[in-house]
Amino acid sequence: MTVDSSANSKEAYRHLQQQQQQQQQQQQQQQQQQQQQQQQQQQQQQQQQQQQQQQQQQQQQQQQQQHICTRETAEESATIPPLAAAAAAAAAATPRHQQQQQQQQQQQQQQQQQQQQQQQQTWLSSCISSSVICFAPRGFNANHSSGTAAAAAAAAAGCCCCFPAAAAAAVVAAAAAA
Repeated sequence: MTVDSSANSKEAYRHLQQQQQQQQQQQQQQQQQQQQQQQQQQQQQQQQQQQQQQQQQQQQQQQQQQHICTRETAEESATIPPLAAAAAAAAAATPRHQQQQQQQQQQQQQQQQQQQQQQQQTWLSSCISSSVICFAPRGFNANHSSGTAAAAAAAAAGCCCCFPAAAAAAVVAAAAAA
């Protein structure tokens, strides 16, 4: 019985030692995990700090650019010649309604140019469809070739300087280039 009891006590002691070792290993693993988490947190903090530094640098660059722009504009305004300064002052002194009128005139001119281009395209296509080649719209040249029904139809369509379609190839090429 003494032998059995001593053997049992040894096994129990070994079992306790194994449990303690396992617990120690688990604690070590937990400590390692905590250390890794702390390292990750430190890395995240470093990244955040880097991002903040980058943002600060960007803000500084923007401020520097704004300062440079304001300085350049100040230098440019200081170096404007007298005539240019007078013109700028006159433009600044121009009432708003005059500026609006100028803008409206420019818009009207653009619209007129577009209408003229459209008219030229229409009369050119109409003259070609009526077997007559035209160089310019009516009013561009007073020398209108009349006397034929095709020329009269072309004149009614707004063409002048008209020729029959059977004319020379140079006439056709010139009409296409017009």
